[in-house]
Amino acid sequence: MKRIFCFLIIIGSLSADLIKPIDFSSLKKSMPKLNSKLLEIHLRLYKGYVAQVNFIDSKMDKETDPFMLQSLRKQYGFEYDGMVLHELYFGQLGGTGIMPKRQKLTYKILKEYFSIDRLKEKVKSYAKIRGIGWVILFGNIKNGDIKLSWVADHEKGLLAGWVPLCVIDLWEHAYIAQFGLNKSSYVDLVFEYMDWSVINKRYIKGCNIDANAYVKTKKWKN
Repeated sequence: MKRIFCFLIIIGSLSADLIKPIDFSSLKKSMPKLNSKLLEIHLRLYKGYVAQVNFIDSKMDKETDPFMLQSLRKQYGFEYDGMVLHELYFGQLGGTGIMPKRQKLTYKILKEYFSIDRLKEKVKSYAKIRGIGWVILFGNIKNGDIKLSWVADHEKGLLAGWVPLCVIDLWEHAYIAQFGLNKSSYVDLVFEYMDWSVINKRYIKGCNIDANAYVKTKKWKN
């Protein structure tokens, strides 16, 4: 009995170090216009990144072959960023798409892009970039500025000193089964289900913004 108990403790400590996938299955109900099969496949791909991160984490401290160790280290950023960017992407969905007026990020977006429609059109222009990657609205951790940028794969082009706020997946698996090559319609759907309160919280926390120091906007168009 004592041996079994010790074994369970060891197994429990090992499993505690594993990253567990976040359950985003509720998006099926909160995003009825998104093809459910597409979403299921996308969530499975996300779980694959989690599994790969756990696998590399378990191997790096034990690997003795220099070539294999270097390969694992090079691959880690791709797998880890793939996991986290998917979590940010899914985590901001399921909302109404309406951007509340009394939010700090709302004021910043209005100042930079003048309207939510202008921001969306700018995102669509980035989405036309050939290749797989992400369109990301970043926030500067020092001064709270915002900037759209393209990130290739998952890790190529991330901006040092900027935190991802609004993350849009532009890998083919995110849209092609439902929208074909019409990325514009896909972006429209993502914006329709965007939860801007989640994105605003990322802005407040990641950019050290005073949550109460917003400027009330009188002219705002969603």
